[in-house]
Amino acid sequence: MNRRARVLLIENESQLREILRDVLTVWGYDVDVAPSGLNGLRLFEEGRHDLVLTDFLMPGMTGFEVGEALRESDPGARMIVIAGSLDREIDRTPGHGFTLLKKPFEMRDLKLAMGRCLRMFAKGSA
Repeated sequence: MNRRARVLLIENESQLREILRDVLTVWGYDVDVAPSGLNGLRLFEEGRHDLVLTDFLMPGMTGFEVGEALRESDPGARMIVIAGSLDREIDRTPGHGFTLLKKPFEMRDLKLAMGRCLRMFAKGSA
């Protein structure tokens, strides 16, 4: 029996967080949400997530900093970072170790990126 992939969504903008949570749920993912990087790290420590989807620019902690902290606790953590076109800092970070999705993006682009990150789940749920 295949289990549903579990996604941790870290997004400080409540409206986008709700939209993404709803879309991911419709796509068949189990979704945990966090409004900040720090809250996201706490949730990540509490449960097994197959993928982390995080915004890049957030108050207190960037998506890059979230990624570094995740890698310390789980070197194999899979992550997609959503970055706006003004987030130039992220482009200067070679070998960042995550999938980058630039705003604005189409939902199909997110779905494809998630499928690539979660190959084992791509046939069933993604």
